[in-house]
Amino acid sequence: MDLSTLTPVQATLIATSITATVSTIAVVITHRLTLSRDRRHRLWDRRMDTYAEVLKATRDVAMVRSEAQSKQRLPDGTYAKFESSLENLLSAKVAMFGSLTVIQLKNEAFATFALWVKAWGTWERSNQMAQTIPEEVEDARQYWEVVEGLSKAANEADKALADAIKAEAKFKRIKRTGWARLAFWRD
Repeated sequence: MDLSTLTPVQATLIATSITATVSTIAVVITHRLTLSRDRRHRLWDRRMDTYAEVLKATRDVAMVRSEAQSKQRLPDGTYAKFESSLENLLSAKVAMFGSLTVIQLKNEAFATFALWVKAWGTWERSNQMAQTIPEEVEDARQYWEVVEGLSKAANEADKALADAIKAEAKFKRIKRTGWARLAFWRD
């Protein structure tokens, strides 16, 4: 087809076809970019919800450790509060939505708490025996020092975890200049 023989009706049809094609492509691209952005936002929201649960759990564990050490007995309902199923659920959420750093620090914090619980049980048995066997008093004192040392290590692990979560939760605004400011799909 020669452009010189193009009639006004044909020109109108060609222009309409091109406009419709470009409009359709623009709509599809916009839709895909919106879906991608929404997916990132949902992931961010779930990650922050998971991190809030992790911080709450570490705070509860730290309070149990602190109260147990000050009164030299575990608070009532401690074992029910920290069921392994709850820890497993939290671990699964962190594995799905957490960063590698947070996953590693959460594992370290939970591992130090597990060591503290084990040391607490050893001290508790030794302390009960020390009430009837005088030779056991020195062992109970040594076990108590282990409990205190592990409590400090657990507090440090909890603090490192909280610091990593806080650092990750900060919004980092990217300053774009020039034509890059028009790259709205990157936000």
